[in-house]
Amino acid sequence: MRRRLLCVLLAGVAAGGAPADASGVARKVALPNGHRLFLECRGKGSPTVVLEAGLRNRADVWSTLAAEGQTTTVFGALAKGTRVCAYDRPGTVSADLTQRSRSDPVRMPRSTGALAADLRMLLRTARVKPPYVLVAHSTGGLIVRQYTSAHPRRVAGLVLVDAIPETMETSLRISSWNEYNANYLTAPPPQLADYADLEYVDFRQSFAQMRRAGVKPPRRIPMIVLSKGQPFGIPGRLGRLVDAAWVRGGRYLASLQPGTPRIVARDSGHYIQLDDPRLVIRSARRVIRAVRAGRSSLLPRGR
Repeated sequence: MRRRLLCVLLAGVAAGGAPADASGVARKVALPNGHRLFLECRGKGSPTVVLEAGLRNRADVWSTLAAEGQTTTVFGALAKGTRVCAYDRPGTVSADLTQRSRSDPVRMPRSTGALAADLRMLLRTARVKPPYVLVAHSTGGLIVRQYTSAHPRRVAGLVLVDAIPETMETSLRISSWNEYNANYLTAPPPQLADYADLEYVDFRQSFAQMRRAGVKPPRRIPMIVLSKGQPFGIPGRLGRLVDAAWVRGGRYLASLQPGTPRIVARDSGHYIQLDDPRLVIRSARRVIRAVRAGRSSLLPRGR
């Protein structure tokens, strides 16, 4: 997966997004624990959309034009209709791998539980008003699910964008999981070998934290699961096993709450927000409409 993701990231062209409007803000927020996290918010309205990036991705992965002819980004499009915020986790990089996190470095590795705690402190300290629709990619899916378990009344909806499930570890044989974790989740791309503060996530600990927190949403909320349609590109048998486990994981996430659609982006790789941003935008808007209508599910009323 690392090679595949690296190719996608290198192909990305940072768009910078539309200039911030009068309601826009981009700044470092000092948390109670002493860390400073870079936060950017744009747009007006409720619910507030919070964009949570995947492993080692800065916030601007949501504002990146990844293909020639693309004119729409998830951040820019959603900010036209409601308040949208995204932030850099420590140790992340820009889509083209040339710019490093705008947040303060911290000691690695970290767990998604610790990252969810950072998210809580950031939103409270920056006075980002709930309710939130959390749109999360890959590892970000674990972060927002743990946040939702801890703060269910603040979360009004979820969009999981090819999110990694805690079932990945158990869906693979021990030897296959160890190889996948070591070579494709943990090992950094060669271009980032000199990045001493690069983000590392302890997935075993994070999966265990998710199970302890409660894998299902604590209350019924509108939720959509998006899954990639194209393989990661991991060579050989391991690649086939990982792709199959990822499909099972997407179905598992959709099964956690009745009425949750699982939509497969047939022509997209792991970075659906880059390959098919319009699908992510439509999905987020669908959840936003449900929240504004006071619906607790995407099922028809009465079901």
